[in-house]
Amino acid sequence: MKNKLALIAILPISIIIFHVDKSIDKSYVLMDAIQSELESMYSEWYKCKNKEVPFGFQIIWKIKLKSISSIGGLYGEGHIYGDKAYAIKLRWDTESEFYKYRKPKVSRGDIILIKGTFWGISEGGDVIIDVKEMKVVKKGGLIL
Repeated sequence: MKNKLALIAILPISIIIFHVDKSIDKSYVLMDAIQSELESMYSEWYKCKNKEVPFGFQIIWKIKLKSISSIGGLYGEGHIYGDKAYAIKLRWDTESEFYKYRKPKVSRGDIILIKGTFWGISEGGDVIIDVKEMKVVKKGGLIL
């Protein structure tokens, strides 16, 4: 009888330990996915900066906006989310269906997911992106 009681007392501890290990594995998988996504964006940014890709190269990046201007169109400055070293200038394609019907409402500090094309390099060395579509991920994001 003592052996059966000992087995029952140990069993719940084993289940709890297994459950904790599983959740830790999921967080590592998530961190790996985020790191992989950032590395992909950084790699594409370098290719654009060094003109290793043609103009019109399709990109999907997460951007943190530093400034926005609506004079003579819609323009913005920012960087790839996660590192200020990857400077970006944005111009919204005013002929796109997205711009005509949805009129992007963005402000300084927003974190946005953009889909667009490589348009060129500014005099200051920033990558210029022609934005076709955009989604605000975090309004007035305070996280860098």
